[in-house]
Amino acid sequence: MSLPLLVAYELGLLLVGWNALNGADFFTQALIGELGKGGFALFNLGIIAVFVGAAAWLRRSGAFQPQYFFPLLIESGIYAVSMGSIILFIMEEAHLLGGAGLQEYGFLTKLVLSAGAGLHEELVFRLGLIPLLMWVWARVPSIGGDVSALPFALVASSVLFSLAHFAVEAFEWFPFWYRTFAGLFFGLLFWIRGFAVACYTHFLYDVYVLFLN
Repeated sequence: MSLPLLVAYELGLLLVGWNALNGADFFTQALIGELGKGGFALFNLGIIAVFVGAAAWLRRSGAFQPQYFFPLLIESGIYAVSMGSIILFIMEEAHLLGGAGLQEYGFLTKLVLSAGAGLHEELVFRLGLIPLLMWVWARVPSIGGDVSALPFALVASSVLFSLAHFAVEAFEWFPFWYRTFAGLFFGLLFWIRGFAVACYTHFLYDVYVLFLN
């Protein structure tokens, strides 16, 4: 289900340039360094072909049902607009609207930035980090446990998700807190509704906020 987002992001990078490269996309950065842009494009065509082949095989076995893609988008859009409206309202009340550093980007670049965030930040901070943190916490002697592992992982991954944004901008408490709460929201969606819903909600949320901010 997340394949269209991967294709949009990878092809978008070739169209708009590498200033839309997502900071959590460590794989692409390494590939470009090793293969160059031409090799990177060919590699991605191969990855897309593998994904399409896997989807076709899973569909024949009944494990993949593509008719759920558009309902998934609608569901994710509802989550994204709801959370985005709350965030924009809070930012407007705090006089923090303006999108410093983003006004210079064009329409397509903003879409690629949003696709990259939706895919790679969910891949790293939710799909990768939440299960890892749960596994570690459950094994902490006298502190950890299976019951407390999920709350710990949700909070810790959300804080790390928020802090990661300040690698390229100055730290401020307000964006730190709203990104932390956004991370908690995405984490709960990932845990309850799955990776694809979290990805598309994150993507559509970023589109909504970037184009209205």
